[in-house]
Amino acid sequence: MCGICGFYGFEDRQLLRKMTDTLIHRGPDDSGYYTDRNVSLGQRRLSIIDLKTGKQPIFNEDRSMVIVFNGEIYNFQEIRDNLEKNGHIFSTNSDTETIVHAYEEYGHNCLKKFRGMFAFALWDSRKKELFLARDHTGIKPLFYYSDKDRFIFASEIKSILETGIKKKINPLGLEEYLTFGFSHEDRTLLTGVKRLLPGHHLTVNHEGISVGKYWSVEMNETNMNLNDAIKGFRRAFEESVKLRMISDVPLGAYLSGGLDSSAVVAFMSKHADEPVKTFSVGFGSEGDELEYARIISEKFGTDHHEKIVEYKYIPKLIEKLVWHADDCMSDAALLPTFLISEVAKKKVKVVLTGEGADELFGGYDRYTYLTGLKHRLFPSLCNKMYMYQMTLFREGEKKKLMGNNNIDLNDYYDGRTLNDATDFELRTAIPNQLLVKVDRATMASSVEARVPFLDRKLMEFSEKLPQNLKIYGSESKFLLKKALADDLPKDIIYRKKHGFSVPLARWFQGDLKDYASQMLLDSEMNKNLGFNEEYIKKLLPTSKGFRRSGDAFRVWRLLVLGVWWEKVLG
Repeated sequence: MCGICGFYGFEDRQLLRKMTDTLIHRGPDDSGYYTDRNVSLGQRRLSIIDLKTGKQPIFNEDRSMVIVFNGEIYNFQEIRDNLEKNGHIFSTNSDTETIVHAYEEYGHNCLKKFRGMFAFALWDSRKKELFLARDHTGIKPLFYYSDKDRFIFASEIKSILETGIKKKINPLGLEEYLTFGFSHEDRTLLTGVKRLLPGHHLTVNHEGISVGKYWSVEMNETNMNLNDAIKGFRRAFEESVKLRMISDVPLGAYLSGGLDSSAVVAFMSKHADEPVKTFSVGFGSEGDELEYARIISEKFGTDHHEKIVEYKYIPKLIEKLVWHADDCMSDAALLPTFLISEVAKKKVKVVLTGEGADELFGGYDRYTYLTGLKHRLFPSLCNKMYMYQMTLFREGEKKKLMGNNNIDLNDYYDGRTLNDATDFELRTAIPNQLLVKVDRATMASSVEARVPFLDRKLMEFSEKLPQNLKIYGSESKFLLKKALADDLPKDIIYRKKHGFSVPLARWFQGDLKDYASQMLLDSEMNKNLGFNEEYIKKLLPTSKGFRRSGDAFRVWRLLVLGVWWEKVLG
């Protein structure tokens, strides 16, 4: 796992080092640089595979191609074997070098062969062309900025900001953040700074910039029966977990005690030579899942570690994690994920997590609006209720906050079925919120996270599933529960979903309330954006708590934005 950065169109070695140093948390083990008159590439390395010879940048045989890479290609050995048969000569044992030779052999089509998570930049000195790519699902981040004179890219926006570009709010990105908790498509909160979309590649040369798509999930359900679905899932999931256990350093798993992370631990235990190291987080209150995580730990004999989140550290953590989150994202689960990563890094460098299962296999309550009798009787209302669950500052709230609303939700989602919702979230919430949380929270502690449920082949399997195997009647994740019945206790499979739920309302009853008031009232952000402070005052909790159930999340979203404004624009 690494951080990468660089630019095209000018040369500045001192700037390259500054940009690369900004990413040291993503790769504390080593650094590497490549420069010539047309392009500069920088990389920080967290050594996971080929610890001795995997130093980047890495070249092909005649050094005409050079790459900086962030991620892991899990099937690199298979690809390498075929490339060697075709005459390619390797000088390292790393997955990174496989990408260079695969690009030589297959061009852009090499991307279709990779199973893994990746963001990379490859310079072809013969063509005088820079080639960037991002993995199928958007597990690894990649941002870029361009103007008439230069093209700049990096794993994190803070690295791009080292170049001195103008920092200006993107109005649509801001509205999307307030509405959804993250910006959409290639937008960020900063005008001119874009994200390369999942499943896309980008080419820069003297003719300009071109962006293309090489992969996407296309929901196309079949008549697959339950028995075939169980066999197909188990085969694809076990292969995915096994591939993600490839490592030259210690690895473990984050264990919430829910169905998804428990499934990961169960299948890891089949292929581990020693007890799997597992890590869980709690909040010292009712609703903690630690007792369920212990059940799984005892069943599979894991080497288990726990962390209780102490409230007093939350205000300081917010500022640190907003800086790490980079592109403003308001998922409060960033905090417990970071804290458990701090525990994990003392034992392992790599962790497997359960993210992605809910979206692919029908695990959220909001999906029940898109299935069953009520959806057949009231489809329009149910579709609106699904979108209601996906948003926070809706039309009326935004008008009170900022005096306008320029977002038509129909422009974002016009689906009708569960598969439509899955497709929508694979393009939006998964890469721009869920995976941002996982990547930034783990990388802030220099830990690599791997997500087996978002394996390319497992996703391609899931797109063929009939909807009634995802949600059967009112039972969510029907297929997963049936497929894992012999692996996990019934108490784990059939208990109510919980996840890393963060007790925001309770936190705002303490010092966090004063911190939020200080940050949100009479602030530079409000003055610049024209936010209505009287409305914000009504959102803040009284001595008896919040007036409405959703206000804790609204205040949190504004608080994160306020801290981001101070850290990034201040």
